[in-house]
Amino acid sequence: MCGILGKYEINNTIDNSLFAEALFNLKHRGPDHQGFESYENNYGNLILGHTRLSIIDLSESGQQPMISKNGRYHIIFNGEIYNYKEIRFELSKEGIIFKSDSDTEVLIEAWSRWGMSCLDMLKGMFAFVIYDIEKNNLTCIRDPFGIKPFYYNINSEKFIFSSEISTVNILLQSSTDFNYQTIYNYLVFGHYDNNASTFYKNISNLMPGHYLEVELGNTINYKIGKWFELSTKENSKISFIEASEKLRNLFLENIKLHMRSDVPLGIALSGGVDSSAVACAVRSLYPELEINTFTYVAKNSDLDEENWADKINMHINAKPHKIIVNPIELANDLAELISAQGEPFGSSSIYAQYRVFKLAKQSGITVLLEGQGADELFAGYHGYPGSRIKSLIETKKFLKLLLFIHNWSKWPGRNYKKAFVHFFQAITPEFLEANALKIIGRDPFPSWINKEKLKNYNIKFNSYNKGYHKNHKGRSLIEILKSSLIGNGLMNLLRHSDRNSMYWSMESRVPFLTSDMAEFALSLPENYLISEKGETKSVFKSAMRGIVPDEILDRKDKIGFQTPELDIMKHIYESNKNVLEHLKSIHFINFELCKKEYEDMMNGNKKYTFLAWRLLNLSIWLKINNTK
Repeated sequence: MCGILGKYEINNTIDNSLFAEALFNLKHRGPDHQGFESYENNYGNLILGHTRLSIIDLSESGQQPMISKNGRYHIIFNGEIYNYKEIRFELSKEGIIFKSDSDTEVLIEAWSRWGMSCLDMLKGMFAFVIYDIEKNNLTCIRDPFGIKPFYYNINSEKFIFSSEISTVNILLQSSTDFNYQTIYNYLVFGHYDNNASTFYKNISNLMPGHYLEVELGNTINYKIGKWFELSTKENSKISFIEASEKLRNLFLENIKLHMRSDVPLGIALSGGVDSSAVACAVRSLYPELEINTFTYVAKNSDLDEENWADKINMHINAKPHKIIVNPIELANDLAELISAQGEPFGSSSIYAQYRVFKLAKQSGITVLLEGQGADELFAGYHGYPGSRIKSLIETKKFLKLLLFIHNWSKWPGRNYKKAFVHFFQAITPEFLEANALKIIGRDPFPSWINKEKLKNYNIKFNSYNKGYHKNHKGRSLIEILKSSLIGNGLMNLLRHSDRNSMYWSMESRVPFLTSDMAEFALSLPENYLISEKGETKSVFKSAMRGIVPDEILDRKDKIGFQTPELDIMKHIYESNKNVLEHLKSIHFINFELCKKEYEDMMNGNKKYTFLAWRLLNLSIWLKINNTK
């Protein structure tokens, strides 16, 4: 796990000292080694930099930039190729002799031998850049789910890329304007990290499963393409039992691959199905292994899941590590957390994860396995009921629809009112969506937004990306899951995890997220994912019977890494009642009305919503950026 950084500029010599400064700012991503190489051609100068966190092959032979055996390709790589041993074996049969045990060397030799087609062989998380000396171009690749980040700025004369936005800004050497459309989407809907846009106007995010090819000529030409596409073709012939068995085998194989490491590993354990499945699968595969788990505990709160985590720790005989967070600590760490994340984020639960990684680092762990991605694969959370309802409507299964609404509503945290909100959202045409959102209390233009000034920034209301495609009638749930995996949903969670782990020089691994398991999940009949009885992740829970205790699989009150946010927010409000002041610089915000909305929630005059956190988060982020 590492940091990558690069710049190509036409007709200008690159300032190596500035580049070294930017690379140093990525040291937390790779404290074990930092290095860069400069290259010249007839038109300009290229520099590639790398910071290394040693995970596989801890020797100097794994350092980067790395050169292929034939001298044609140079690589900088952030991530892990978990099946590198299998690919290495295939390359060895081709006569390639390796000088290291690193996955980086396997990756560059695979590229040298097979080109971009080698990407279909990879199981891993990655963002890497290949410099082809013969073609004089760069090829930038991001993994299928965007587990590893890739940010860039490009024009006809300059190309800058990095693992983090802050270092792109350092190399730009100019003030960076904010992306006001992204700010609007974040404030009003809580949407962010769901497309190529960032919170900065001239910095983009390479989308998951995409490549960026850049020609290093007398003018910079580039193209963006997709190298990976998730298939959603249904396998209607597979039985539920067959699906459970295959899924079990796929998951256990993923765990095996994700356990490959030359440094100590641990598991982030919340007590829910997903993280418990990871922990129990590790124990099932490695009966004698010492297992360290790390859990956030919300003491004296309805959100406390310590009891469930304890059950798993006892079941697998793990060594538990727990962190208890209080509002004072979050208030003190908030600016540091926002700076570490680089951009605003959704809720204070990100702080719980941040502290879990810190605790793991302090306990001598370098790699932490997480349960991220299972909800998007197997219809977790509340089961994406609106999408399932839409599928039943499209296939005219009205009796099953009524039965599903009835059964879904009976589970904790659900009711008929919520079910019918999902129903009406499912049948609402997109051109009426703004009015529909207003009716259910999600007005695209609340009173604290100056609608007229939005026009000055060319800001528009964009309807939700539902992920539906007309040629997939009856598969609306599958389509929304696909959309969640590569757009609305998972991308921001993976960003949180990457920044939180790398801030503490740790690697986060997500064994649910492999392309073969994702394609298998999305090939299943929808009722295997959320059953007629309203059970979410139905087929995965079935697959884990005998590995995970039944009392965990049968839970109906899963919470996750959530913090008692209102208590935290009230503490911050009492300590600094002017914390929103920096929102005045966003001119489409009616500041006084915005401030009143925030204060009413803090004083109990209005129901608390995540809007309060977003306002606070954005204001502090603006302060950090304006200071810079």
